[in-house]
Amino acid sequence: MSDNMIRVNAQLRKVPSPDEWENATEISLMDNQFSTLPNNPNCPNLVSLFLQRNPNLRVIPSSFFDSMLNLTNLDLSKTRIRTLPKSLFKLKRLQVLVIRDCEHLMTLPSEIGLLTTLEVLDLQGTELLNLPDTVTELSKLKSLKVSFFGPRNQSKRNNLPRKLMKDGLISSFPLLEELGLFLHPDDRRWIVSASDITREVTRLMLLSAIYFRFPELENLDYFLQGSRAWKNDVVKNFNFIVGTDIKRVVPLVTRDVELLHISSERCLRFVNGETIPRGVVEVLKRANSFYLEHHIGMCYLSKFGIDNMDELRLCILSDCPKARAIIHHADDRQVILPSLEYLSLNSLWNLKSIVVGSVCEGSFGALRCLTVRTCRKLSFVFTCSMVRNLVNLEELVIMDCESLKYIVIQDDMINGYGDITAVNVGEFVVLPCLKVVKLHYLPNLVGIGINAWPNVEYMSFYNCPKLKKVDMTADDAVNVKEIAAEKAWWESVEWSEPALPERLDRVFTQIQHGDF
Repeated sequence: MSDNMIRVNAQLRKVPSPDEWENATEISLMDNQFSTLPNNPNCPNLVSLFLQRNPNLRVIPSSFFDSMLNLTNLDLSKTRIRTLPKSLFKLKRLQVLVIRDCEHLMTLPSEIGLLTTLEVLDLQGTELLNLPDTVTELSKLKSLKVSFFGPRNQSKRNNLPRKLMKDGLISSFPLLEELGLFLHPDDRRWIVSASDITREVTRLMLLSAIYFRFPELENLDYFLQGSRAWKNDVVKNFNFIVGTDIKRVVPLVTRDVELLHISSERCLRFVNGETIPRGVVEVLKRANSFYLEHHIGMCYLSKFGIDNMDELRLCILSDCPKARAIIHHADDRQVILPSLEYLSLNSLWNLKSIVVGSVCEGSFGALRCLTVRTCRKLSFVFTCSMVRNLVNLEELVIMDCESLKYIVIQDDMINGYGDITAVNVGEFVVLPCLKVVKLHYLPNLVGIGINAWPNVEYMSFYNCPKLKKVDMTADDAVNVKEIAAEKAWWESVEWSEPALPERLDRVFTQIQHGDF
């Protein structure tokens, strides 16, 4: 019999018989449909067991791990287990325990301290009420990730343990290289304990990856000034949230954009700010993703310092009520945001333009995706000089911008405040890599200003009643796979070439409210 038993995504409703387990050194049963496991399979040689992504698995038999004494790697992620069996804590050689995204697991037994060889404990995505004191016995731990329960109502809040963890718990892991503490914005226990835990984290000398929330700027400053791991550039990956986080009933930023942010190697989220703090700027210099949410004092992102954003690949701005532009009075000798690939602008109520002033060649040169949502005062998106730099732009999404009149305008049409002062007279504009265009809820859009779409594949238009013309050539239409729009609008569009409507009718799809 093979040393490995692999049954991945095999639609199993029952696990293989215990005889098949006996000689295996690795068992992989991910992505199946079984709901039960053998009571006590005899697996003296088993080293690695992977049971993740089995959504029907709710209970693990109490004696299941009794005969797996050589097990070193165990993954129970994305199952529906509520408790861990006692036999698990007999695994004296276990080094990696991953119980990720088990939302029904709320309690970690005190016996966890018996797993003294454990190096990785991943509890991210669980609903733990707190960490038991015995976790301090895991002195060999190199990686710890844990998500704590998010209180949903006052009665449950009142019944929570007083502390998330005991004092000194984090500093009891001298070998810790990776730390992730994931908390619900409404959990006031973190506000109380953040200062003490920050002090402990600062003492971790080997820390190379950290996922941490600093509710006050003082907490961040203490870490930056006191952490040798940060000062010596040992910290290579981080996800920092600075400020009191916001839990919105209706999110302003789409989930896929937020996932792009948190999946970045070095990301910073600054929430509810009023000023531009020194500590935030210090982190920003190292970040490749910046999420600025509800900053009530910022008029221009460039106030954070153009030089401090050279490494940014992703930037998200949301609900900054005073924001008038992203870059103000750009210096045409300085390359701006040369690494930025994704820019997302959301609910910036006073935003009038992305850039005020001219930009140097190479500025925004890496930009692949721009999304603009609910920016009610924005009247145009690009100037011609800026478009010439967008040689890599692949996706353009503009939605719910009621004042928007043009996508692209000439530079001499605007004044120093970003306001349109002249009528569009037209200039040849091409975005060579553009593949996806979505223009929705733009009631005053009258012109796009793009004359050539050589690589566009998908276009959608919705509620753009004043847009009467789309400049496109027969050569452009060759690559188009789908155009989605309202049927009445589609039939009224004016085309520069008579043969285009017949050709494009073959890829037209009627769009309706609720389709996006």
